[in-house]
Amino acid sequence: MTLVSNHFRGNQRLLKALENSPALSKGHSGHAVRLVQQALLDLNYSMPISVKQFGTPDGIFGSETKTAVRNFQRDSKELSTDGVVGHNTLTRIDTMLADRKTRFTGLPALPPGSPGAVGYEPFSPEKPKKDKPVPPPRIPHKIERFLHVNAQTARQLAPAKITPFATHPEWPEEAIRRYLAAAVRVARMTKLTLHTLEAHKNLEALWNSGFEAWWFGEYSDRKFRKVIATFDSIVQHLTSPSLRVICDDEKGGYANANPGIRKITLGKLWMKPVIVNPNGAAATVHDDKAERIQTFIHEAAHIAGRTNGLSESHLYGRTPAHSLAGKGMKSTRSADNYGYYAIDIATEGQHRRLN
Repeated sequence: MTLVSNHFRGNQRLLKALENSPALSKGHSGHAVRLVQQALLDLNYSMPISVKQFGTPDGIFGSETKTAVRNFQRDSKELSTDGVVGHNTLTRIDTMLADRKTRFTGLPALPPGSPGAVGYEPFSPEKPKKDKPVPPPRIPHKIERFLHVNAQTARQLAPAKITPFATHPEWPEEAIRRYLAAAVRVARMTKLTLHTLEAHKNLEALWNSGFEAWWFGEYSDRKFRKVIATFDSIVQHLTSPSLRVICDDEKGGYANANPGIRKITLGKLWMKPVIVNPNGAAATVHDDKAERIQTFIHEAAHIAGRTNGLSESHLYGRTPAHSLAGKGMKSTRSADNYGYYAIDIATEGQHRRLN
C-alpha cells in the first residue's frame, strides 16, 4: 500500500495510518495531522480554529478536525462517518487529491516545539477524565524529549548570552543552553494550549476540569487573561537575544530575576535541585530535569512582573504553590504556579486541552 498525492507521498506516519496501525484520530498531533488538515482545506472543508494561531494548519487533531473529517466522510457516502483517518478515508482523500492534480509544495514551518512541527513527538489520544480538578501526576521521564535538541537548534531557540559556572566544568554553556531551549519549547507549548483553549466554546468547563484549575483556581475571565498574557511574555523573554543567563558559583538558591530586567542568575541549587518541606527539612526533587526547566519559566515569569506568591512563608515547590489556587488571584501572581503548570501541560496535560 502506498500514497500517491503530492500532499501525502513519503510521509511515514500516514503510511502507518493507511495500515490502521494506528489510524489518526482525535487527540493525535504532529506533521501528519497537518498534512491531512491541509488536504481537507484544499478540498474545501473549512477549519478556522485550526489555522487561527499560525495562518496554517496547527497539526492538532481536535474537535474541529474531527468534524471536517466526518463531513468529508459523509459527502463521500461510502465511508463510515466516524471522524477517524484510517485506510479507507485516507485512500479516498489521497485519490481525490491525485485525480484533481491539486497543487501542493509543502507547508510552512511551525515554531520548534509546536505540536505540528516536523520531528515533534505527538501525544497518543486518551479519553479525558471528568474529575475536577485532577491533581498533577508525578512527572515521569517524558520531560526528557524536550531536551533532545542539538547545539545549533538550541541556540536558535534560546539565543541568550550565557556565562557558565566557573568551577563546575560538568555544566558547560552548551548544557545550560539545552535546558533553556527546553524551557522555550515547554513555554511555547503551554502558550499554544492556552490560545487553543481560548477559542474553545467550553473554555470555562475545560479550565475547571483540568490543570488550569489545579494551579490557578476556579475560572474567571480576569484570571484567564492574566495567565495567557503572562505566558505570551514568558516566551518573549526566554527567546530574546538580549536575555542574559549568569551562573553564580557562590549563590546558594535556585535562581533569581527582577521585573523588567532580562537577566536570570542561576545558583547552586539549579545544578542539584532540592525542595524545602514545611518542617524545614530539605528533600531531593523527584525530577531534577523538570525542576531545572521550570526554573527558567519561573524566572521569566518574574521578569514578566510575577512575584513569589509564597514570600510570606519562604517556601517553594508544588505543594505550597498549589495551596494558592483557592486564594483568588494570588495564584496568578506566583511565578512557581506558572512554572509547574507549564511542566504539567507539557508532560501530562497538553492533549487534554485540545480534545
